[in-house]
Formats: sequence, structure tokens, C-alpha cells
Amino acid sequence: MSALQFRSHPGNIIVMPDGRLGLIDYGQCMSFTDETTKRYFAELIVAVADNASDAEIAKAFRGAGIRTKNSNDHFTAAMARIMFGHMTVCPQPGSTQGQAVR
Repeated sequence: MSALQFRSHPGNIIVMPDGRLGLIDYGQCMSFTDETTKRYFAELIVAVADNASDAEIAKAFRGAGIRTKNSNDHFTAAMARIMFGHMTVCPQPGSTQGQAVR
């Protein structure tokens, strides 16, 4: 079994006294129990990184077992881009630069 913890920022990683890493905050976790799910999840990450079409991203998102209430391709792809895409911070107040970047 493989697992992914979606909130792996420095505040959720602890270095244990014996040198092992401890992960906390398992509110957003996903376990992969079969090869098909692992493949779809890998395809999802690549599709988002490559800025693939909404339909391609949505297919991989659903194949990885991730579900949303609104299941149309545009919404599902937008969720995937928010969850797994690259976001930057605006460098100056009022700037339009640095918004969601794909």
C-alpha cells in the first residue's frame, strides 16, 4: 500500500529524537491500494503539470478515486489544478502578477 498526505508543509513534519520523520495532521490523506489508482494519480499530476485539457485532468482525477459534488469536467479540472498545481503569491499589494500559474 502507498499513501499520500496532502498537507506536508513544515508545520506538519516533526524530526523525532531518533532521527525519523513524523508526519502529523492526517485530515487530508489518501491511500493507494491498487496499481490502477496509482497510475491514475500519476497521470493526474502529469496532466496538471502539462496544463492538459479539462477532460483529461477530470478523467485522471476521477480515476484516482477523488470525488466532488459537482462532477462536470471544468469544475473537476479546476479543483485538481488548485490541489496539485503551482500557485505563487502576488509580489506587491494590488499586483496582478503571481496569481494562479500553470
